[in-house]
Amino acid sequence: MSMLHQHVREVLNEYNQTLEFRGTYNYEDLGVEPIYRGLVLKVPYYVSREVRKLFKFGLYSEEWDNLKGTEFTEKEIAESFINSLHGRSAGIYWTKAARIAGTFAKPELAKPRSHTYSIVFQAMPTDVGFMPDEGMIFWDEAEWRQPKGTMLDIIGVSIFMPASKDDEGGWKILWASKSNPITVPS
Repeated sequence: MSMLHQHVREVLNEYNQTLEFRGTYNYEDLGVEPIYRGLVLKVPYYVSREVRKLFKFGLYSEEWDNLKGTEFTEKEIAESFINSLHGRSAGIYWTKAARIAGTFAKPELAKPRSHTYSIVFQAMPTDVGFMPDEGMIFWDEAEWRQPKGTMLDIIGVSIFMPASKDDEGGWKILWASKSNPITVPS
């Protein structure tokens, strides 16, 4: 098989493949297919420290003798990531393909003990969102646009944790809740 045929086959299969950073809930219950946005985000030091504590030790608990864990909930840490966005805006360019969002997040830039993270937001599309008609140029990106200022319900935040001596790394779901979303403007 030629390299071109192999590349075309990979692109065609990309759209329907699932990744481990998709939420753990049943997608048929949502009623519509979620949209994704991948980006590289620099966060304050204290957020970075709490993320490492969360994935290494879990949540703080005196009852279970887990005193090294973070005292913040997953949602509070996810909101800190959203607050680190420029103007607290989630952006207008999204995709319906989870793998494409993971590519735009640039996980190869992630470094252990860094303040810069590769993240993927998962949101519910609104009625005013649309797939642009740009012909065959960007058909493989499954692009979805939300008009500026449209309120979006973020139902999941995933981050890429690079490998370290204690952890193998990879995509990890930081927070996911379809019943209690975080609302942000696009």
